[in-house]
Amino acid sequence: MPHRVGFTPQQLNDLTRGGIEKHIGLYLGPVILGFAFDSMLLGCIIQQLIWNAIWTPSDRLFNKIILYSVVMLSVTTTIFNDCFFFHAFASGFGNWYRLIQLDYIRWFPILDCATVTFVQIFYLERAFQLHNRSKWVPIIVLPFLLASIGGAIGGTVMLSELPDAYGLGPTKPVFYIWIGGTLVVDLLITSIIFHKLIKSRTGWSDTDLMINKLITISVETQLPSTMVAIAFMVSYGVKTNAGMNAFFELFHPKVHVVGLLTVLNSRNKLRNELNGTSNLKENNYIGKKDKNKILSSKFRPKSKSRSGDKDIENDIHDNPSQPTVILEDGMIVPHLGTRVDPSFELSSDYLGTQTRKSQDEDDTPSVDGGSDVKDQGDLGAGLRPD
Repeated sequence: MPHRVGFTPQQLNDLTRGGIEKHIGLYLGPVILGFAFDSMLLGCIIQQLIWNAIWTPSDRLFNKIILYSVVMLSVTTTIFNDCFFFHAFASGFGNWYRLIQLDYIRWFPILDCATVTFVQIFYLERAFQLHNRSKWVPIIVLPFLLASIGGAIGGTVMLSELPDAYGLGPTKPVFYIWIGGTLVVDLLITSIIFHKLIKSRTGWSDTDLMINKLITISVETQLPSTMVAIAFMVSYGVKTNAGMNAFFELFHPKVHVVGLLTVLNSRNKLRNELNGTSNLKENNYIGKKDKNKILSSKFRPKSKSRSGDKDIENDIHDNPSQPTVILEDGMIVPHLGTRVDPSFELSSDYLGTQTRKSQDEDDTPSVDGGSDVKDQGDLGAGLRPD
């Protein structure tokens, strides 16, 4: 390991102690809090992993590979952080110089980038499927993803040549390439998914409600990682050797993992909300013209017909509706434009026929880019970033 030339160990210890003691809360406080945040987030990850194993035991192989890879990396990162903690505060107790040595810190970019890259690949594949496997999606995102990986590797190489945190100034370019690339990839993937979900709105109330919930989940899970990345960049730019940088670095990758698990586990909640408590729900279609008709109908007197047929006809014309058959295994939406006969009753034979027919012809958009009913259990998985 490189060592600072011209100073004895005691001189380096005294020099470091004098600098840290002037602002001991600013230097040591954030570092200790960073270890605490890292441990708490690991607990959240393990808890969410247990729920994921219970709710989706037969999830597709790609999801499982990504999920268990990032969980293993998260556990490895926490073990590595704990080793750094004991090196600085246990075996190195009283040795102030160990707090700014780069023996452990130099490996943070690699561990961080590996974890975040797996999460971003998951979201990138979702965006790719959502846009019907369009090639422009990876073409736009991959350059920034590769730049982020290159910046992390370059950062580790540069830190390996430095003895301590006093010489971090020259590492700013590779640092901004690393964290900046990560931030751009997150924003790009989220925007691509967000744009597609908005365009997928059909006017059917249940479908649009589901899409709005997916958009909300996407924003809520992406916002924390984005804010941490921005704060990390600002802190590093203001003072490269401040303890606040270690605070963000210690738990930054786990914020992405928690967001990923939240997205995957939200599918179970979406399924429960879509299935509801009854087997039959009304899915209303309200277009722009229909909204005007409904508003005008509120001020229009009802028909004075002796029979109730005219009133029923007016109600159907003003409020077109379509039955949505919701079974235990998913939601079945009939074809658009189906007219509901007021005297029509859904028999058990009709429900069985529509179930088999709709499984092949369901037009409800899914976040995987397909319309197969079997894929609707994966609705929440396409966000960023399901």
